[in-house]
Amino acid sequence: MALSSEERAELAEKLLESLEADNEQVDSASIDAAWGREAQRRMADYRAGKIGLVPIEEIFGMLWTKYAPPTGILKKEVKE
Repeated sequence: MALSSEERAELAEKLLESLEADNEQVDSASIDAAWGREAQRRMADYRAGKIGLVPIEEIFGMLWTKYAPPTGILKKEVKE
């Protein structure tokens, strides 16, 4: 990157501040309403046969494949 660490930090801070300002303008009722519309749209698409369901085991399998920690990280060392 062409920016120094200090410049990148300043840019990141300004970007975060702009997001916070945007978030202050959005109230939770409008967010809830938007999610409600999205849920209705998805249900309509499902009922119309436009989309299907995916078993949760398949979802977890895909997530595990993508985000699993390196081998051995979850193993607990046992001291005797």
